[in-house]
Amino acid sequence: MSKKIFFLLIFLLIISCGKEEKSKVKKERIIEVSILELKSEEVMITTPFRGTFKARKDVILVSQEPGIIVELYKFEGDSVKKGDVLAKIDTSVIEKSVEKLKDQIQELKEEYLLQRKIVERRRELFERELIAREDYERELVKLKTLEARLEALKRELDKQKEIYERYFIRAPFNGEIAERYVSEGDYVSPQQKVFRIVATNPLEFVFKIPQKYFSSVEKGKDVNISVEGVGNIEGKVFYISPTADDNTQITVKVLISNKNGKVKPGMYGIVEFPLKRIKAFKVPENAVTLMGNKKILWKVSDGIALPVQVKVIKSAEGFLYVVGDLKEGDKIAIDNIHLLREGGKVVIR
Repeated sequence: MSKKIFFLLIFLLIISCGKEEKSKVKKERIIEVSILELKSEEVMITTPFRGTFKARKDVILVSQEPGIIVELYKFEGDSVKKGDVLAKIDTSVIEKSVEKLKDQIQELKEEYLLQRKIVERRRELFERELIAREDYERELVKLKTLEARLEALKRELDKQKEIYERYFIRAPFNGEIAERYVSEGDYVSPQQKVFRIVATNPLEFVFKIPQKYFSSVEKGKDVNISVEGVGNIEGKVFYISPTADDNTQITVKVLISNKNGKVKPGMYGIVEFPLKRIKAFKVPENAVTLMGNKKILWKVSDGIALPVQVKVIKSAEGFLYVVGDLKEGDKIAIDNIHLLREGGKVVIR
């Protein structure tokens, strides 16, 4: 072997050893981490159920009398109070009937008063035995007949006034106009839809729970409902169905105050239903990472990083509550976790 080849082999061997040394240095890299010492806390376990907000009162108003809509006072989205006039149907015909009856009553009343005076005079004459009983009683019968006719006309007037009121479509309760089915100038017939009105405060939140959770539900229980775009709303259970449906689901209703009107009937929400309390560890969200399809924390022990599989049971405001093979006082890494490897060396900052 020539000297050149010999020295070349020595050179290659030195380079190879150098690479191995560098590789070892790289493998022995020590990661700096901050740690959190675990302390267990009692956590309320909840189960989410999706439900829908419903109006306690939701009615379709219809016309009671035929005619043309001559005035609309309320439109979609308007708030209304009980008794507010929403629309008016042409009252010209019924107004004439009412006025005619009033005139008839006035005429008959005058005739009745005149006949009463005649009866009073006839009674005096009869008591003085100046006229026969028949003369007195004849005038008395006329008076009673006029009185009966007057009462009949008054009843008819009251009836016509009631009919007159039916030409005005009024709100039956406080709420909002959800839909309007007519416009000014439309002809409506009896029982034709005119408005849909809903009561928006309070509202019901309706959801169903499986049979296995039935024992956790009770009337009067406070619950929290999360509404997308609105936030959290508190409510109280007021109804639990006495029977289950075909899927052994039980209907539960929660009453909520909606004074600010932020929630609308038909919107959905998620109710976090409290079931039981267990002990868990509270950790920052960024301390939990994925290894495959497993959620893990990096436990630091004697300068070594070890992955521990955990189960997340609750999240709240940037923190997670987890359970797993952990105990009080265990230290976990809360930063640089993406650099950690099982069995890798770490140093605590």
